[in-house]
Amino acid sequence: MRSFNSIGKGRNISRIGKYLFLLISLFFICLLMIPEALYPQGTGKAASGDPKALLELGDASWEKRGTRLDTDNLRAVEYYRAAAASDPFNYEAHWKCARALWWLSDQMLDAGSLDREKQKKLGREGMELAGRAKLINPDGIEGHIYFALNAFHCAFGAGMIEAMKEGVFDSIYEDLAWCNERDEAYGGGIVLRGLSSYYRIVPWPNRDNEKALKLSIKAVRADETSVRNVIYLAAAYEMLGMGDKAINVLGVAVEMEGDKESEPDFKRWKKFAKKCIDEGRVIEPERLF
Repeated sequence: MRSFNSIGKGRNISRIGKYLFLLISLFFICLLMIPEALYPQGTGKAASGDPKALLELGDASWEKRGTRLDTDNLRAVEYYRAAAASDPFNYEAHWKCARALWWLSDQMLDAGSLDREKQKKLGREGMELAGRAKLINPDGIEGHIYFALNAFHCAFGAGMIEAMKEGVFDSIYEDLAWCNERDEAYGGGIVLRGLSSYYRIVPWPNRDNEKALKLSIKAVRADETSVRNVIYLAAAYEMLGMGDKAINVLGVAVEMEGDKESEPDFKRWKKFAKKCIDEGRVIEPERLF
């Protein structure tokens, strides 16, 4: 039998060279296709950058995030998305991208004309990235909480019936309950607020407005500077038919100072509280999740 080194004279070396070239080309094509399959939104030129640098750029945009029309909201998503595509096993890149997608979707709820299909699409992408974060680090609370929060938006965009068929509300509860067991005060009450929202908007028979109220009270105690926490407390009172109590709580929200560092959109929530007071009710509580 000839050795490998002895192969290569005449047509044989040409044929083998072509086969090797094809195999190598296919290998690199597959490598290029994998990130695109996992991250279907695309990441543009930033995808080839250094994950660490992309994370830093994403963090800078996240710190400057604002309300619906703020371009930093989109920039944060793009940088984190690119970091996750560049490093498919980077836990931080995945959960932070899921968080940025949640923020982007959440700010869109404030629009007069709401694109539910966009809500569903962004929510689904956030769930996929957070789901991968959970696979990378099952014990990390961030993957679980942002999976649940994005799932709210996906369910809202898809509609109640479709969300129920897909078991989205079951997934929301499982992750929020998991987070609550480990650190209920995480994120200034974001876990407690999420659970409260779940019990307030989930279809019967799982809906429980009494539990929603108790969890909202705990969320406010976890961060008394959060205007949003207070408004969600008002929503819980509203769902229990305690309209007068809800209006009183909204009055507190309007007078709150707010904390721009922890809640960059607090002015949005104060305006919302004022609008609710003017109408004498909590407006569209099904959007408060």
